[in-house]
Amino acid sequence: MEKGKTAGKLTRRLVILAAALLIGIIVYPTSIQAAPYIGSPAYCLMDYESGQLLSGKNIYDARPVASTTKVMTAVLALEYTNNDEIATVSARAAKTPESCIGLREGQKIKIEDLLKAALIRSGNDASVVLAEYIAGSEDIFAHLMNKKAYLLGAANTSFRNASGLPHPEHNSSCYDLAVITRYALKNPQFARLVATQETTMNHPGYPAGKSISNTNRLLRSYTGATGVKTGTTNAAGNCLIASAQRDDRTLISVVLRSPDRYGDSTRLLNYGYKSLTRERVVEKNHYFKQVRVAGGKKMTVDVYPEKDVYLWLPEHQKEIEKVVKLDYRPQAPLGKGEKVGVLEIRYLGAPIERVNLITRQAVEKEPTGVWRLWYRFYLQVQKEFREK
Repeated sequence: MEKGKTAGKLTRRLVILAAALLIGIIVYPTSIQAAPYIGSPAYCLMDYESGQLLSGKNIYDARPVASTTKVMTAVLALEYTNNDEIATVSARAAKTPESCIGLREGQKIKIEDLLKAALIRSGNDASVVLAEYIAGSEDIFAHLMNKKAYLLGAANTSFRNASGLPHPEHNSSCYDLAVITRYALKNPQFARLVATQETTMNHPGYPAGKSISNTNRLLRSYTGATGVKTGTTNAAGNCLIASAQRDDRTLISVVLRSPDRYGDSTRLLNYGYKSLTRERVVEKNHYFKQVRVAGGKKMTVDVYPEKDVYLWLPEHQKEIEKVVKLDYRPQAPLGKGEKVGVLEIRYLGAPIERVNLITRQAVEKEPTGVWRLWYRFYLQVQKEFREK
């Protein structure tokens, strides 16, 4: 009988506990979204303002990237030319295969319209015309592309053409593409073009102009989407660089060889907006270390970070690395605020910020020779006087 009562009480308690949990779930829903499933084998998400990597997988793997290449083509065109300059279509450019806008040999077209065709319609022939106009040949232009990529910090990039057509040595990584795109979006004309859904370009073969639509369907389906570029070949699969702006915050996502590039990009962007909070990971007023000073009137000096550092982080993150390069025996004299080292912040393996480590006090140089003996005698006397 007692066993039956005990079992009944236990059952009631379990029912009450389950109901309480259910009510808690219904009444207090969490706004934190777990890291999403992404089908792409290589992807990344980046914060535009800071350049911080927010999420990623195989971010540095060099892979075919198809027409996402045209982001770099546009960067160079915007920096080397003016909109009103006119280029002539070569025989080679007119024979460019795949996605084209139908340019023919000898036709003349403005740079502004070539940029529209390359970025909005993904015209390969327009990209070749830009490359030949700027550098004289597409091979030389590809060399300029690689130099620019290296200067931007895109170390795993090797471009061999301006369009992204398949080539065994034409590769980049999702991280590199995010870095290049972040740089490109700082140009207002680039940002305006990649956000354009439909427009009309002046085409030498269409007296009334040619209507073109953006190949990036995310512009129509994702609230706040602002770009950037699709890419599709058999070698690269379906690729997409996407950007979006919400609440004055811009994110850049890259997916390569994705089975669902628009779905993957949507999930990545949602994760960035809903699941990350900005946290201070380095505080400038937080004591860092005390180091000994060589040849100084003071034996030690306090070291602090020069500035605060904030990162966008998910709940329960454990991916922050802090790499210290410090002179553990700096030589006097030292001024207040003098750099004695560097603190590098890394997240998900990517460098995010470098902060100088500086002194909080000035340290004068200790006298040399006979004056050093007098000075040390003076310090000893002062010490004994204080102790009395």
